[in-house]
Amino acid sequence: MIEIVNRQLVDADALAIMDSVWNQLPNDLRAYAASSCDDDEDVSAVIAILDYALATGLSVSKAALNKARSLAEKLSRDVDARRILELVAGLNEAGTKAA
Repeated sequence: MIEIVNRQLVDADALAIMDSVWNQLPNDLRAYAASSCDDDEDVSAVIAILDYALATGLSVSKAALNKARSLAEKLSRDVDARRILELVAGLNEAGTKAA
């Protein structure tokens, strides 16, 4: 589980996504994600984690991908929403090929 100071201030969908893969992330990415969440940049942390998952073939659950879609729908910054949806699509495609 992601270790941050104020979990209650971080978007619930973002927390669920990060918590779902936390133990599989390298220490430097964990540190970046925790620091980003403490600085109110949880969306940046999610994007970095999903990008890492896609680049490395890390398996992300369907539930976490659904949370990512939900997070994207809530965002006011179109560029972040688009990037999350692109990563979700890539991870879905990668998961389909692996199955």
